[in-house]
Amino acid sequence: MPDTDSSHALQAAHALLRDNRVADGLQALTVLANQNIAEAMHDLGVVLLMQAVSPDETADAVHWLRRAEEAGSVDAAYRLAVLSLADIAEPLDWQRLAARLQQACGNGHPEALCDAAVFFARFGTPVQQRASTDLLEHAALRGNTAAMALLGERLASGTLCAADPA
Repeated sequence: MPDTDSSHALQAAHALLRDNRVADGLQALTVLANQNIAEAMHDLGVVLLMQAVSPDETADAVHWLRRAEEAGSVDAAYRLAVLSLADIAEPLDWQRLAARLQQACGNGHPEALCDAAVFFARFGTPVQQRASTDLLEHAALRGNTAAMALLGERLASGTLCAADPA
């Protein structure tokens, strides 16, 4: 299926989900995921994870997220990193967690950048603490509203950066 066809099909699946036609949306995502479309695998995993009520359903959702990660989805890598912190659906492996977060930050994932900024501001070396402002700025420019708020607060107070009340 050419990229434009799969893109239209993915948009149609998202529309079904927005219209609360979840079963139809899941079916459409499953078809696309079985065609190895990384974004569809990620989205299918996320929707299944939100609906999971049993360990088997959770395992199925994580399966799709892992497949999406293997296909290069930074969103899936980030989601699996966050899941591993609970050490339930995805086992906590500190090296794997660090690698996933590093990959997500390196690819400009806004939530990962914001998470890294908050972590380094609190627990980093003085150099990492100062660099955390740049991470917040990058996350804010990519639309992360939490980063926008934290950056505005930080600039206003001059915490870990030069004050800029404006």
